[in-house]
Formats: sequence, structure tokens, C-alpha cells
Amino acid sequence: YADYSYGQNDQAVSIWRLPDGRLHRKLYGHTNRVLGVALSRDGQLIASCSMDGTARLWNAASGKCMHVLKSSSEYVHACIFNETHKRLITVCGGTVEVWSLQDGKLINRMDYPEKSYDPKGVRSESHSICVFNVNSACVFDIETGILLLRVIYLPGPINDAALSPDG
Repeated sequence: YADYSYGQNDQAVSIWRLPDGRLHRKLYGHTNRVLGVALSRDGQLIASCSMDGTARLWNAASGKCMHVLKSSSEYVHACIFNETHKRLITVCGGTVEVWSLQDGKLINRMDYPEKSYDPKGVRSESHSICVFNVNSACVFDIETGILLLRVIYLPGPINDAALSPDG
């Protein structure tokens, strides 16, 4: 299992163990810079996303790549697990993609309303996905892909966002 991981410009995902702070292993497979990583709550799975247009789902214990998820976009900017539905959420430019953890298949794709979109973050709890950038945020239903809420052009920048665990 993994305690801590991060992506690097060397196209690898590093897995660290706490509390000794030792590098446990590096995961290779991406062909360009790793932009984001996520750990499942139980530490059994690692997701990574990259400028190579893919997200990868890894077994944290073995280091084996379980699935390569080919995005519809050139870059995959961010990824996060949704434990409730056993899904991986990826953000690729103006698109949010929902993937099955079991078979790595694309389940749903939602387009962000604005044409040019540079995501700052993604959150997912229970039945919702929140994607935000500096001046707007959207909340989608994870199963239907329906846009539930759209907030645009607030008086100041959006620095972070959170969703209630009960959706």
C-alpha cells in the first residue's frame, strides 16, 4: 500500500512510506510529465494523470499498472477517486471523464460549459463532482452527468472547493 505519492517531470510516480520517509518504488509508464496523482482511501490504488493524454490506475502493493485510460484530450490535468461509486474522475481541459475502477472503461463524459477551461481542482464526494478554476465552478451528478450547479465570475478568485460527504 501507499502512504504518500507524487508525480514528477521524469514521467514517474513516486511512492513513499511513512513514518520512515523512505522511497518505496517508482512507477513508470507515462510518456510525458505527470500532472497529478490520487490515492484511494484504503491506500490500495494509485491513479496518475499526465501530459501524455492518459490516466493510469496502479496497484499500490505490486506497482503494476492495472488500466491505461486514454482521454479525449491532449493532457489529463487532474484525477480523483470517488469511493462511493468505485470510479475515477479525470479532468482534461474542458472535459470531465468518469471511469470504472473495475474494468477501466469510460462511463460518462461531461463538457465544461466554457470553451477554454484551465482546471484548478476537482473534488468528488458521494454522488457529485465539483470542478473549478479561478473564476468558475461546476457541480455534476456522477451517474447522469447532469450539471447541478454552475457558479461563474465571483468577485474574487476561487482558491478551493469542497463537497458534503453525503452529496
